[in-house]
Amino acid sequence: MLDHQKGMAIVGESLQYWMSWGQLGGKSMPVLAACRSLGLARGVTPGKNPTHLQTLALAASNAALTRMNGFILADEKVEAIASEILLSRHAIASGYRIRQSARRPFEYFGHEQWDEIRRDSAGLTWTVTQWLKRLLLN
Repeated sequence: MLDHQKGMAIVGESLQYWMSWGQLGGKSMPVLAACRSLGLARGVTPGKNPTHLQTLALAASNAALTRMNGFILADEKVEAIASEILLSRHAIASGYRIRQSARRPFEYFGHEQWDEIRRDSAGLTWTVTQWLKRLLLN
């Protein structure tokens, strides 16, 4: 599944599609600021939108992690969200693809923090919305 020839670098439990930074609401400015700060040290820009894999559980190829200088670690929640975004943006900028491990988020690993997302993902509205976001972002 993580085949460099096919361009796959990182697989995770939940791929969050965002059309713009503004969609993050009140979190957008602190997270964007953290992305800029952490990204500067790694040479990674936050990009036009914060689409990213949440890092509850990830699998990554050795080639991708080596090329991206490993995972970006953080201690605070805002920086942790920024590190998730930067990891995904760095993978994409390096020519890799990111993907969710199953059709619905948190299929294999979960946490009560994401129970609502998991519940919502069973519905047709959520599925169509995610499909449209993916279509518009590509």
